[in-house]
This record gives sequence, C-alpha cells and structure tokens, in this order.
Amino acid sequence: MRKTPRTALRALLVAAVSLCMAVAGLAQSTNSSDLRGTVTDSTGAVIPGARVTIINTETGVTTDLTTNDAGIYDSVSERSTF
Repeated sequence: MRKTPRTALRALLVAAVSLCMAVAGLAQSTNSSDLRGTVTDSTGAVIPGARVTIINTETGVTTDLTTNDAGIYDSVSERSTF
C-alpha cells in the first residue's frame, strides 16, 4: 500500500502537535516563583540594606533577603526554597 502525500503530511502534523503538547506539559511542572520589589520609606526614598522575609504559607518555609543599594530585593536565585 502506497501512502499519499496527504496521509504523510497528516501523520507529520499529528506528531508535531503531540510533541508540542508534551513539551508544554513539561514546562508547567516547575514549582517556583520570582519575587522582586523595592523597599521605600514614607517619602519614597529607597532603603538599602533592609531585611525582607518571604514566607511560603503552605509549607512554612521562609527566605530572608537583603535589599541592595537601590533598595531592591530579588528572589530569582532562591527558586529551590519556595
């Protein structure tokens, strides 16, 4: 039995869609977050060296961060603890 180009194209399309769905499923399996912010006082001035505590209310895990010279905290590198 000889396959027509339309049948081969259909099989290729099904394979491509299946692969895309599998990859999309894997991309959703991460359990992480990125938290960023700026600590300021009541006048709007940034506060360098401020201590920021992030608490995961579901697990009770806490992460302590310190703001940089611009008053910014960034938890990108803290993925595994959330």
